[in-house]
Amino acid sequence: MTKLLGYDYEIVYHKGKENVVVDALSRKFEDQVALQALSSPIPQWLDKVKQEWAKDSSIQELLKQITQDPMSKPHHTWHDGILKFKGQILLPSPSKCKSKILVELHSTPTLGHDGFLKTYKWVARSFYWTGMKLDIKQFVVACDVC
Repeated sequence: MTKLLGYDYEIVYHKGKENVVVDALSRKFEDQVALQALSSPIPQWLDKVKQEWAKDSSIQELLKQITQDPMSKPHHTWHDGILKFKGQILLPSPSKCKSKILVELHSTPTLGHDGFLKTYKWVARSFYWTGMKLDIKQFVVACDVC
């Protein structure tokens, strides 16, 4: 038995025919589209963010400017119904999704409470909001585990 992030686990290797309980990710797929369909996450929070964009007057004004003249806001893009700033999904300042994102990218066992800098880098890969650094610092400081 080995311990990782508080979980006991054991890795057991089974050769080909002995491994009768394989999952879809253990199989080779010739059709890459089928494999992508198995591994594509479906972000349910994105619908909530879109609802927040619809209610936020500053976001609505920004979207109006971008749709009228995409070059007026060179760091902002609106593509396939997703608003981004420098390639990251833009959240409105009062977004309720921020806390869910911070919990997911800091407090889950897989990421292991890595502190401010690593949490900031994880969040900044996909998201942006005004005051993000301060929000992340405050979240990490308030974390009981850290």
